[in-house]
Amino acid sequence: ACALAPLIRGELGVLAGIFLLTALFLLWRTDWLTNLRTRWTASDWIGLGVLAVGAAVIVSAFLGRRSYEWLIATGFYKDRLFSLGLDAAGALTIGLGVLPVVAGLASLWRAPGGKRARAVTVFASIVCFGLYTAVKSTYVSTTFGTYTYERNLIYLAPLLFTGTALWLERQRIHPVAVAVSAAFVLLLLLTTPYEMGQDISYNAPGLAILQQANRYFGLDVTAARIGLLALLALSVLLLLAPSFLRRGA
Repeated sequence: ACALAPLIRGELGVLAGIFLLTALFLLWRTDWLTNLRTRWTASDWIGLGVLAVGAAVIVSAFLGRRSYEWLIATGFYKDRLFSLGLDAAGALTIGLGVLPVVAGLASLWRAPGGKRARAVTVFASIVCFGLYTAVKSTYVSTTFGTYTYERNLIYLAPLLFTGTALWLERQRIHPVAVAVSAAFVLLLLLTTPYEMGQDISYNAPGLAILQQANRYFGLDVTAARIGLLALLALSVLLLLAPSFLRRGA
């Protein structure tokens, strides 16, 4: 599937990276490597860190030779990688209604008896699709215009909804996971440009509800932000409520 996907849509070439990252994560958690790590000294961990940095540099150099977009974005506009990448994530969060993103990310904290493979696959997907989106939006900003490319993150939506479904099934979630996820979503809601002056941006359809509310009901940026923050607070309360209610309530 990973080999055939790019023939359908070029962006799906990142599935190879997701497959590789997932395999590395699962290899890291095997019993053999786990037992080996128990005997490691501080020098071993430092050496691993140096090797990881070196591997990242080599991979980036390889991608830079194969992709001019990667070379420009990662070599000269690193600040835009973060800002434009987070803008795309913020638009996706708003479009999905906040709760599925908070619940989906929090579900990555593996519950007892949960499946490790699913969590690492979702994490790898977020990393790879997030990098693709950030690089694309950064490169386009240097050649054409600055846009919020939320549409390149749509592949994460089913995974986030699946994480939300897991919470509904388990009716419990780790409070620390909720806190970290909610803090990240709070950052997105406070920093994402709502682009309310546009009439349904095809690059960021997740912002359409705010844009149409501005167009027909006069909703301004301040009111939109207050509403989204209230929705975030309600989402956190919903996620934590089952932990404080009696079973079955």
